[in-house]
Amino acid sequence: IADSFTMNYSNTSQRFVLSNPTIDTGSVSVTVIEDGGSSTLAYTKTETLIGLTSATKAYFVEAAENQQYEVRFGDNVFGRKPSDGSVIVVEYRTSSGELPNGASTFLNDGNIDTHANVSIATISSASGGSINETVESIRYNAPRNFQVQGRAVTATDYETILKANFGDIQSISAYGGEDLVPPQFGKVFISVDVQNADGTPANRIKTFSDFIKDKTPVTVDVVFVDPQFMYVKVVSDIKYNVNTTTKLSSDIRTAVLSKISAYNTINLEGFKKTIYYTKLTKDIDSADESIVSNDTEIRAIKIVYPTTNTNQSFEVNFGFPLQSETGVVLNTAEYHYGHTIQSSPFTYQGYRSILVDDTRGVVYVAKLTSGIVEIKKAVGVVDYTNGIVTIQDLNVSGYEGVGIKVYARSNTKDFSSTKNVILAIKDEDVTVTVTPVKL
Repeated sequence: IADSFTMNYSNTSQRFVLSNPTIDTGSVSVTVIEDGGSSTLAYTKTETLIGLTSATKAYFVEAAENQQYEVRFGDNVFGRKPSDGSVIVVEYRTSSGELPNGASTFLNDGNIDTHANVSIATISSASGGSINETVESIRYNAPRNFQVQGRAVTATDYETILKANFGDIQSISAYGGEDLVPPQFGKVFISVDVQNADGTPANRIKTFSDFIKDKTPVTVDVVFVDPQFMYVKVVSDIKYNVNTTTKLSSDIRTAVLSKISAYNTINLEGFKKTIYYTKLTKDIDSADESIVSNDTEIRAIKIVYPTTNTNQSFEVNFGFPLQSETGVVLNTAEYHYGHTIQSSPFTYQGYRSILVDDTRGVVYVAKLTSGIVEIKKAVGVVDYTNGIVTIQDLNVSGYEGVGIKVYARSNTKDFSSTKNVILAIKDEDVTVTVTPVKL
């Protein structure tokens, strides 16, 4: 699409508002035609006054009313202003927001440079599309973007600059290397989660890295790291009064599941998030007026992906202190529920087994038989203070699902994710039981 304007110095309130609100702002190009067509000047998009002179052919793209955009030029002090009577041609692509994300099949519908025999190879699926920024997001990001002035000094600056320039970033976390153990001074680590994907494709990471490079002090190395995921297991037993509603237990269960999903969408699904137990349980109670109580337990989940039939050692760091005394020392007749550490089932020496701790710092492989655990072998230790589970030489021949889920109970009702860890609740990790009562 192309919009054309004529520069008119006598119109002191002249604006160059683009006609289509669904603009791909990254595709905007501006050409200025002067001197009756004898001079054609290409202008370059900029987002800062830094480095601009009176001769710099630059333009700005800004938000206008009615979800439209407008082009602005310099004032012949910071940036060259097109001459009076010049024709301004603004070309751009329109966008379908996030809808094309993931597209991987493309067809050629015409000749390219007179060549009709053209083959297309997809290097990576379409990504980067997003809908307009919400008002709440603008309120949060605008003052922070103004504060950084296009230069990254603090870890928060990196987050602000990247979010302001890439609409597909759903969540971002930046932190200094001095916060790691052991410390890595002179480095800033950045982890990004984009919309409609778990993590970020390699081509997007390169785009982010290239963009932030010239905004970073020369003494600082920027390192992009993959996000890690920590999920939340939610088990909720609901009681509702059948005398105050005509709804069925299944209806109540659906309402509770919807509330938990909404809590996740609004409060989690990002870096540096905290699950607040009281807030979650209040939301569950509010799912229906007939609910009289909920007994809800939450546990953190991290997933490991061991290679089968191979001795594997791994460390699971939850990032917060764990309960250190939740039961007695294990015995062969004790139910596996109630321990600080537990895992999803896997196959060990031909038996369906799980990991459990003894609340004294040792992790065992336990054979599962009708809900009762039988201790087979000690395979690791738990550091309850620092929330770290270390497993040594575990050899499994299979597991249920995509990996082995390691569950842990925090020593407090609330727990948080830090650094490059995304905290979220997945539907598969939610169990809701509904019991009708008469009051």
